[in-house]
Amino acid sequence: MKTILILISSLFIFTNINAQFEAEIKTDGIVFPRLTNGQRNALPAIKGQVIYNTTSNKLNIYDGSAWLDYTGPSVWQLSGSDVYHSTGDVGIGTSGIDAKLEVFQNSSLSDPHILLHENGNDYARINFKNNNGTNYWTIAAYIATNVKNDRLNFWNGTNGDLMTITGDGEVGIGVGISPKVGFHVGNGKRVLFGTDTLGNGDKLMFLPDLHAFRVGTVATGAASTYWNRDSIGLYSFASGLNTRAQGFGGTAMGRDTEAVGSYAFASGYFTNADGQYSTAMGFNTDALALGSTALGYSTDAEQNYSFAAGYFAEAQALYSIAIGSAVRAQSYASMAVGRYNIGGGSATTWLSSDPIFEIGIGTSNSNRANAVTVRKNGNVGIGTSVPLDRLHVNGRVRLQTVEYFEDGGTSEISVRGDLRPSSDNLYDIGTSALRYDDIYATNGTIQTSDIRYKKNVTALDYGLSHVLQLRPVKYQWKDEASDAYKLGLIAQELLEIVPEVVKTHDYEVSELDESKTLVELERLGVYYSDLIPVLVKAIQEQQDLIENQQSKIQDLESRLIALEKK
Repeated sequence: MKTILILISSLFIFTNINAQFEAEIKTDGIVFPRLTNGQRNALPAIKGQVIYNTTSNKLNIYDGSAWLDYTGPSVWQLSGSDVYHSTGDVGIGTSGIDAKLEVFQNSSLSDPHILLHENGNDYARINFKNNNGTNYWTIAAYIATNVKNDRLNFWNGTNGDLMTITGDGEVGIGVGISPKVGFHVGNGKRVLFGTDTLGNGDKLMFLPDLHAFRVGTVATGAASTYWNRDSIGLYSFASGLNTRAQGFGGTAMGRDTEAVGSYAFASGYFTNADGQYSTAMGFNTDALALGSTALGYSTDAEQNYSFAAGYFAEAQALYSIAIGSAVRAQSYASMAVGRYNIGGGSATTWLSSDPIFEIGIGTSNSNRANAVTVRKNGNVGIGTSVPLDRLHVNGRVRLQTVEYFEDGGTSEISVRGDLRPSSDNLYDIGTSALRYDDIYATNGTIQTSDIRYKKNVTALDYGLSHVLQLRPVKYQWKDEASDAYKLGLIAQELLEIVPEVVKTHDYEVSELDESKTLVELERLGVYYSDLIPVLVKAIQEQQDLIENQQSKIQDLESRLIALEKK
């Protein structure tokens, strides 16, 4: 109504000069003078004069200095086939407009707020741009005959396809319009989940330019830079809390672990793999040198190619190994096991006096001791850390079952002290199959003969008649190189006469429970000392004969003397 009144009032201010261009009022509306641009510009127009411009097909009003297109409030303007509004906001379903275009209405899938309908089989698009340049963004949607091939695409006028979502839920970034998996990132794009800034936070990161992966949490403080670019090694992996894989191909997992060297591996809690190719696992372990390994609890591998495992074990020399509790391998290429060994030696040089192997049996740092020490000169110490011979034993030695001692020099085994069995009347020296050649003794051998250890004592049945059956012989041993003759008896013959002095069976002793099993001997043996009682009995019988004969001789001599006196 306001617009109509303005137009009507303008009719009454025309002068006679413009009478020929007066408006006509008809029952169905008002007809304004119809002029071309040339005709309009030739008028002696007055302020407020209105005409219809047949060139632009618009109402024109003269403002006193120029002709203007009439654009009253809420009037859309045409420009060819385009419709536009120069200023203001547009509201649909609302007068409280909060944006350039606001649609206030209930919607549904079948009745959306806005529908973009492509007239064909191409993408439906929305473009975004500003006055900063010619570049633009496009969001485009494509509906295919197969929902799997549907696409929602984000396009940049300079870089092309940046992100695509398919109809079956796959998302691709930097891979064109066909992602291969549920979440597909290509073209060397980094991936970050979580805190999107440098420093601390929960993150999942893939960095294609470094071929590195990170997942976990970085806290504040010094650790906050562990996942910044300068602390990320090429081809490295880190996961957990405050982990750092700075070396080429390094791996750090767990909490507060660091893989600083190239190809280093650190896992656990407070572990540190500093050296190239080093490994640190467990709690508070340090692999500090090339190819070093530290495993367990507070272990240290400090020199190249060293290995420490256990509890507070330290491998402090080149090529050294320390396994156990508070053991330390301090000698070049040495090994220490057990606990609280003595250690010592040069860490970088091979010295014959240094230990190469130690078994520690100490109880504390102030009370270190070795059960076994092997020196690099070949000497072995048991109970001593300073062995002076090939085998140096400080303490008693027990041998069970079969033990072999062999000397490559003088073929002698020297013993300083007594040799005694661990159990009484249970073990032998030699066997019927493995015999000693000679046994030398200053005072001979002593056999126990105490009546307190004997039972079933009876008189001996053997005597002179049995001794007379014995066949003493002279012989040579078949398996001896010497041609010397020996004197003795034949065991098989003696077995028929005095079987008690012939050894035919013996007991084998079990190493497990020391039980005995009677077995037949491969060779018969003779208790020559047991023949002594037989010989004694024979001598006694012979003596009786001699005394009887002597008595008879004396009787005969007495008779002879008596006869001679007659």
